[in-house]
Amino acid sequence: MKRITLAIILLLVVSGFRVNNDISLSGYYENLTISQSGTSADPIIVTGNGANIKCLKITGSWVYVSDVVAQWCQTDGVLITGRNVRFENSTVTDNAQIYGGAGWCVGVPAYHGIKATRSPVTIKGNTVYNNCGNGIYSITASIENNSVFNNYVTNIYGTIIKSNVSQCEFSPHTGITFTGGANVYQNYVSGCENGIVSGGIVYASIKENLVVSDTIRLIHQAWGTTVQGNNTSLPIVVLYPSGVTLIDNYLLE
Repeated sequence: MKRITLAIILLLVVSGFRVNNDISLSGYYENLTISQSGTSADPIIVTGNGANIKCLKITGSWVYVSDVVAQWCQTDGVLITGRNVRFENSTVTDNAQIYGGAGWCVGVPAYHGIKATRSPVTIKGNTVYNNCGNGIYSITASIENNSVFNNYVTNIYGTIIKSNVSQCEFSPHTGITFTGGANVYQNYVSGCENGIVSGGIVYASIKENLVVSDTIRLIHQAWGTTVQGNNTSLPIVVLYPSGVTLIDNYLLE
């Protein structure tokens, strides 16, 4: 009955008639695709109520999703291809299992816990862990205030990375990988073999991060990059110093 009710709601939305914008989920869904779109004044609000979804795709625009559990998808646990999407306050774990399962991963993963491909998208306030591939992967989304740990490749791979907690309980793992015109601001990274590392040519702002047990590593060209006000356990590494500005960074005692 719950799935029939949801199907009726989605049909009304697609046909252009909505009773209201609120969609309330419950129970378990093998696969769920949210394809309908709202507007800036009238977004689609999807409240998960802790619903467990094996694979979630958000292809519509102006969609806000919160409070779901995305788990055990063989590919991307949450795949966001729409614009003006917010994915918030949810749990994403044990996904990208095509490369492994039962707590282990192999190969070079092509899938991730959360992946977003367009902008603007906000990924905020989620708990993301034990995914093969990257925990959160997006060079277009704003990645904010998430708790991300123990993902197979990198906990967070992105461009706009703010106020996240990224932790590694065992090695090898990377806390944060950034690329392009990155803004990496006020993140806490601990226990990772690689704390914060550049993933390509960057022109970035890396400010006020705390990296415990490792450091910030600029291992590619980084023209116009400012590294300021960070605290790290090890000295900051800059392989190509031309164009990089270091200001008021400190080693932890």
